[in-house]
Amino acid sequence: MKINRKKQKGFTLIELVVVIGILGILAAIVVPKVGTFREKAEAAAFEADERIMKSAAQMLIAEKGLDEAAGTYSGPEGGDLLEYINEWPDTVQSVEIKTNGEIIVNPKGLSEN
Repeated sequence: MKINRKKQKGFTLIELVVVIGILGILAAIVVPKVGTFREKAEAAAFEADERIMKSAAQMLIAEKGLDEAAGTYSGPEGGDLLEYINEWPDTVQSVEIKTNGEIIVNPKGLSEN
């Protein structure tokens, strides 16, 4: 009985195991990098929101004066600070305006930079 190999189609078991092994190696390389991209994106989003909130706080100080503007503003009930932004950013917990003019933006759900 002769077996005609030309009519056989498909992959051998060894070929399939090699391909699965290569895919496993590629997945082991790619998956950890995805986590760092997410962390970097969250940090960049907070930095952008921090600049926006500091600008809003500076406008509040310029309009109301430092003594009246000093305090802590927490969103989304951000008080007078909401007049200078469209909506409270998701990455910001609160904004502190100190009597010496220092503005501190506290992150929500992120470790401080």
